[in-house]
Amino acid sequence: MKSPHILTMFLAASALALTSVNAQTTVTSDVVGYTTSTLSAGSGNVYAPAFAKSPSISAVLTSISSGSSSTLSTATSLSSGAYDETSDVTGVSKGYPQYYVEITNDTNSSDSLDTEGVILDIVSNSSTAVVVGVDVSALGLQGDEAFVIREHITLSELFANSTLTGYADAVSIYNEDGPGTAVAHVADGAGNWLLISDYTTSSNDAP
Repeated sequence: MKSPHILTMFLAASALALTSVNAQTTVTSDVVGYTTSTLSAGSGNVYAPAFAKSPSISAVLTSISSGSSSTLSTATSLSSGAYDETSDVTGVSKGYPQYYVEITNDTNSSDSLDTEGVILDIVSNSSTAVVVGVDVSALGLQGDEAFVIREHITLSELFANSTLTGYADAVSIYNEDGPGTAVAHVADGAGNWLLISDYTTSSNDAP
C-alpha cells in the first residue's frame, strides 16, 4: 500500500454472562466492540481480525459421515440452505463459504485427540446436517462434539471504514482457495473489492 491506512471493524463477540446485584437473576448480553489498526506504508503487512461473530447456532453433533466432504448431523433444527456457500466464483475453485463450524467441546475423553477449536467451512446444509469440504475423521471428529455455527467476517466488512486507493491498494488472503494458496484482491476506490486476477470479479464476500 502506498500510504498508512486505518482499519476499523465492528463485530459481535461471544456472549458474556452478567449477574445482577442481588444475585437472583442471570442475564446474557453480546459483547460488542471494535478494533482500530494502523498499517504502515508498503507491502508485507500481516493482519488478522481480533473478533468472531456471535454464534448463529449452538448444538451437538449426533453423527458424522466422512469422505472427501463430510456430513455433520445434529438433532437441532437448521434452516435448510441458510449456511450455504456462495455460487462459484470466477478465478477461485469454489464459492465463498459464508459460515463455518467451530468445535467448542470435545465430549469424547476416551481418546487422545482434542478437537476443541477446530474450524470447518460449511459448503451447504439441510434441516438436520451441514456439509463441510474436508474429511473430518482425519481431524479426529467422532460425531458427538458440541459446536457452534458462526458467520465469516468478509473482506468488505474488515475494510469497511478504511480509505483505500482504487486499483492500487491490495490484500492477499492466505489459504483462501485451499492450503498453501494466496488469493489477491484489489480495492476499486468505491468501497468494493475485486479479484486482482481479472480486476472484474467482485470479492466483497471473500472470508
